Amino acid sequence: MLTPSITPIRLLKDSLRLMLLVYINLLFFLIPYIILSLSKFAVSEIAFSLIYILYYFSLGILVIGARVFLVYKKLNYEDVTVYDSLRVTINKFPEIIFLEVINLLGIITFLLPRLYFVRYLVIIEDLTTAEAIKRCWYMTKGYGWQIFWNLLTFSFSIRTTLNILSSLITAFVFGASFWDVNRDASSINQQVFISYNLINISINFFFSYPLSTVYDMLMFIRILNADKRNLKALIS
Repeated sequence: MLTPSITPIRLLKDSLRLMLLVYINLLFFLIPYIILSLSKFAVSEIAFSLIYILYYFSLGILVIGARVFLVYKKLNYEDVTVYDSLRVTINKFPEIIFLEVINLLGIITFLLPRLYFVRYLVIIEDLTTAEAIKRCWYMTKGYGWQIFWNLLTFSFSIRTTLNILSSLITAFVFGASFWDVNRDASSINQQVFISYNLINISINFFFSYPLSTVYDMLMFIRILNADKRNLKALIS
């Protein structure tokens, strides 16, 4: 039976409230993202794509893993440092890369949402990939569609709304139409294009990414805690 605590509205409400607990830490982890995003204005599209791939499968993976570990500990009111988070992630680096490749292909998110939290279990519970897959499948029994719906809701409601907001702000500042702002870069004013991207990067950095990190983590924590209660009840 699904509990109201993992419905999208409840998760979003609680994420907005709890985001302050980890906000500064998350901004620190997102600094490489800002630098990478700004580099697109200084290099060609091909060069940026290569830089992004190299970043993602090196420093990017470390940041993702460390962010997961730190946010979990902080939301459970446990002491943790950035160094602790990075050390744990480095130890699990090969497994996290493997899981991220699968995740990027959309296999987990859209085809097997019950395995969405495998990487969380690898990092937080210190499990092997095989152990984490088995545990995650058991833990999320009855939650598959809810996880899928939560991810879909956030992606299409929050992220789409923020992208529209970026377009509206840019259109208002430069007196352009909403549709002009969203045209291809080669067919719009370069200043408008750069401004739109800067606004979008800023919104993602200061709001969207921190919020999505806490949103996903709260969903994981609540499903994990429910599973632990069930296991405890079975034992007793």
